[in-house]
Amino acid sequence: ITPAEADNLLHNGSSVSLTVGCGQRSIEPSSRILGGTSAKNGEWPWQASLLLRGYHKCGAILVSVSWLVTAAHCFDWQKDVNVWTIRLGTVELSTGNGLRLKEVIIYPGYTSLTHENDIALLHLSEPVSLTSNIRPVCLPEASEIFPDDSFCFVTGWGAVREEDDIVPMLQQGQVKIIPTEECMSSAEYENRITPSMLCAGYMNGSVDTCQ
Repeated sequence: ITPAEADNLLHNGSSVSLTVGCGQRSIEPSSRILGGTSAKNGEWPWQASLLLRGYHKCGAILVSVSWLVTAAHCFDWQKDVNVWTIRLGTVELSTGNGLRLKEVIIYPGYTSLTHENDIALLHLSEPVSLTSNIRPVCLPEASEIFPDDSFCFVTGWGAVREEDDIVPMLQQGQVKIIPTEECMSSAEYENRITPSMLCAGYMNGSVDTCQ
């Protein structure tokens, strides 16, 4: 895949709908997840764990049987595809199938200093078999608008508090889309939010994700 094809894959919603039956869950998540809770198998079947030498490094999302999307900053210090694997089909970090990667494509416009265009594509060595706990997500059209104050979900493995170790169970939380101008205020992110970014969470910090 060329950089131009990667750009098309990331920015043309119709090009990414590579698998019929995307977005299907075996379990529906709670309509209100406040403060973050542990997820159950089947609630987020597109959620993957990206492992560096067997240890969880970042989250990733399955978009087809052969491709995943993740954050480009995960590869700032290690780009050797042979030391990375993907784990799918489980909410527990200690279990699940480890799949090898054939290719990692960092979006050409990514800037590590500002995290501008912080996105990467992961190409699996072999297509994954879909199950009730392994399904691709449905990606939005490139023209889709996410209204301010609408609700969405964040999922991932990480520390519940800054000083804690990584929680072994997948965490899920409901957050709200925050207006960009509010995020860019001097009291918060001080103009570090760019047009390529989406701001979500709560200004009081009750539910969010952290880098």
